[in-house]
Amino acid sequence: MKNKVFIFSLVAISIGFFVVVMAVSYINIKKYEYNNNLVLGSVLFRIKEKYPDVDEGIIMDILNDKTLSDNDIWRQYGIDIYDEALSLSNKIVLDRMIVSSFLCLSIYIVLVISIFTWYSFLYNRKIREITRYIEEINNKNYTLDLLSNGETDLSILKNEIYKTTVMLREVADNSSKDKLSLKKSLSDISHQIKTPLTSINIMLDNIIDDDSMTDEVRKDFIINIKREITSINFLVYNILKLSKFDANAIKFKQDEISAQELFAKVLQNVMMISDLKNVKIEVESDDIVFIGDFKWEVQALTNIVKNCIEHSSEDGIIKIKFNDNKLFNEIVIEDNGLGIDDDNLKHIFERFYKVNESDNGFCIGLNLAKMIIEHDDGVIKVNSKVGVGTTFIIRYLKK
Repeated sequence: MKNKVFIFSLVAISIGFFVVVMAVSYINIKKYEYNNNLVLGSVLFRIKEKYPDVDEGIIMDILNDKTLSDNDIWRQYGIDIYDEALSLSNKIVLDRMIVSSFLCLSIYIVLVISIFTWYSFLYNRKIREITRYIEEINNKNYTLDLLSNGETDLSILKNEIYKTTVMLREVADNSSKDKLSLKKSLSDISHQIKTPLTSINIMLDNIIDDDSMTDEVRKDFIINIKREITSINFLVYNILKLSKFDANAIKFKQDEISAQELFAKVLQNVMMISDLKNVKIEVESDDIVFIGDFKWEVQALTNIVKNCIEHSSEDGIIKIKFNDNKLFNEIVIEDNGLGIDDDNLKHIFERFYKVNESDNGFCIGLNLAKMIIEHDDGVIKVNSKVGVGTTFIIRYLKK
């Protein structure tokens, strides 16, 4: 906007100067013509007065004779027609014309210099202001309000700096949040690993220190150690998978997936833990086909089935059913375990969430499962009742 004001002011002054100079020149020229006519009239009157018989036409021809303007003729009388006026009144008019033109030009130059000085002052002030803003940004002060409604180049630059500041502020805020999240995640991970390692260490000490331990007790300890090692391995494996999601380093395939083939692979992954708890898994014979990434869907459903096994009682049963309609394909995973109360149910998909301190489940497996299913345009929800069991319902929209 200030650029437009500057240009408009400069153009207005230039036009005004031109108009004033033309007007003053016009007035002075008219005065010059008027004085010249008075002089010629006076000459004619004096000639007629002294020589009444002289024809006026002859006198006018003499006055308009160009040879009279020859400078050599007038020099005989000590007059230079290129340097001085024959009529004093015309000389005054010419002097006024020169003075007025010089005065107008001087005023014009002063005004132009003033406008340039004013504009330079504002421009430099904006430059200093933007420089100060950049120094503040370099000092990590992102709370500056730089938004400008102007249309000048500096205003546009200021707005771009404002956008950069907003972006840097968001990056700084996200960085702080990421650091806090990383700190919490590392704390949770270390706690998740520390608990089974402590348990393993205690059981190994019992096996080493108790020479009289029966084979049956020793076998139970070894089975429990194997279970804890499996949990640690599962935790580390899922953390690596989650890190790929967080880094956006995963590209999903779009394949046709048979639910029967999918759960054949899932059952292989959970076979050991289901055998340890003697949990039976029943998969119905019907089949459905949906679109997704087979490898990642195996990971997601393995996490869900594993969670159901961990929260099932000994000799429990997990039922897996498939449903198909015009809108979606549905997978239902149902256990008859302990169940989850409403307060904890709404948090089970949160990363590192635990129902209580003694609980080893609900860490990252369900969080990863939810991310994978939603990435394949699926939806997962869970219903549970304490003492009855938990049901996971997964729906994939048909494409």
